[in-house]
Order: sequence, then structure tokens, then C-alpha cells
Amino acid sequence: MKGVPQESVPVVMVSLSEGTIKQYRKPLGLWWDFCQKKRANPFQAPVSSVLEFLTVSLSHVKTYGTLNSYRSALALIVIGDIGQQPVIKRFFRGVAQLRPQSANMKKFGTLTQFDLTKKLVMLLALVTAQRVQTLSKIRLSCIDKTDTEIKVKIIDRIKTSGLGRKQPLLCLPIFEKQPKLCVATVLDCYIKRSASLRPNNEDFLPITCKKSHRVATTQYIRRWIKEVMAKSGIDTNTFGSHSTRHAVTSAAHRRGVDIETIQKAAGWTEKSRVFARFYNRPLIKNIKISKSIIT
Repeated sequence: MKGVPQESVPVVMVSLSEGTIKQYRKPLGLWWDFCQKKRANPFQAPVSSVLEFLTVSLSHVKTYGTLNSYRSALALIVIGDIGQQPVIKRFFRGVAQLRPQSANMKKFGTLTQFDLTKKLVMLLALVTAQRVQTLSKIRLSCIDKTDTEIKVKIIDRIKTSGLGRKQPLLCLPIFEKQPKLCVATVLDCYIKRSASLRPNNEDFLPITCKKSHRVATTQYIRRWIKEVMAKSGIDTNTFGSHSTRHAVTSAAHRRGVDIETIQKAAGWTEKSRVFARFYNRPLIKNIKISKSIIT
């Protein structure tokens, strides 16, 4: 119905990961039920029906990102580029405004979008000990916030994905006493700050800071982390963005965290010898390190 030749359909479908299909299943099911009640064609519905559906959905979804994933699901099947419709864009600007600005968000009001982005990716790298590839796969629709923590499910295929292996689950506790170093607080602020900048139907969390605001690739994230490291007094000719995994896991081990916990957090299997052979490194004392990694 969108003009895709029958023989091209399998190729188009391959572009959708199993995680994305699973993510879209709920909103598409709700959309189907909505259209059945309205006696509307779910593939040729007018913009007014899409707006009505999104408005109804807004009453039970928790975040802007979740509703944005609903829009992405509908854009996949509804004829016409609904994401580019001016009234749909304006509707989502309204959704962003309806989410009240928290006190935590005000704490970072002096930071530029670029500095906030770099602060976020650096804290994520330090707190989770994950690869840059994993950080690039964080989706708004897979972020679940509670009163005590934020949980992030990684549903896309990454380097460690495989049969019988669990996908990463990032747990980010809320540290109310140190909000400026609390990754959950920074993440919440970043989501709200970037809502009006986010490209249409874009679900991936990190976006570039220039006007086009595209999805941030691993190359962007690596560069941002190295820029923070350099500003913190770390020799980036010796250490790169991947060094955060070495630093975090080694520091955790020195402070008494058991190896099994470290391996689970970093995505290594129980039998893996990677940490013992490559990551548990001694400190290099003659390198000048700033008092604070985050500026």
C-alpha cells in the first residue's frame, strides 16, 4: 500500500530488529483496536485520527519517549509521512511542555546542550562499564523510571548478543545527595532538554548537538568521552574512550566488589578471563588526573 514492490518487502523487513518489532507490537495493537471502534482504516487514517489516538494514549504512557515510539510505530504502516505533518510536530512540542520541568533539570540550566550531552555519556560510561556501542543503542522507549532508579533495557543486537546470552540491563540509582554526579538525574534532564530537538520518530537516546540533530554514532560518543577525559587532565594519547571500562572495573575490584558482579555488569560471562587478563590493571601514578572527571 506504500508502493513497495512485493519482492522488496523481505529486504525492508530485515531493517527492523526483533526488538523493534516487539516494541511496536503494543502500540500497533492499540491502534488497531482504536480504528476498529472508529470504523477507520488503520492504513489510511487521517491525521485527525492519529492525533486523537495519540491524545488518548498520552493519558496512560509515562514518558515523552514512549509516546514518540507510538508515533514511530504508526509511521511504519500509515500511508503518508505522519511524522512530517506540521500539526503532529506541534502536538509533540506540546507534549514536551506538558511534562513539568523538574528541580533537577534546573541544576543543569547553565550547561549548554553540548556540555550536557558530554556529561551524560561520560557518566554512563563510568557508572555502567558498558561499551560505547551499548550506550549508542539506548532507546527512549526502553527507559523505565521509578522513585529510586532508572532501568534501561538494551533490545538491539550488540557485540555480546547471542543465543542463551542475556541482553544488558542498565540500573542507574538516584543519588539525591549528589545530583550533579547522579547519572539518573542527568539522564532525566537530557531527555527533557532534547525533546524539542529530537528528529521525527527518533527513539535512540543520544543525538548530535548540531542543528540537524541526527542519531549519534559510536564515533561521536567516543569523541565526546575523549574530550571530557582531555579536559580532566588525562593523557588521551595513552588512554581512549574504551579505557573507561578498564578504569571502572578495576576501581570496583579494588574497592571490594566481587568479580562475578563486575563481570555481569560489564557484560562478560562467568567463565570469561577478559577482566583478569586485560582489565584488572594497576594504577599509573605518574599521570596527572583531575580531582573531578566531570567538569
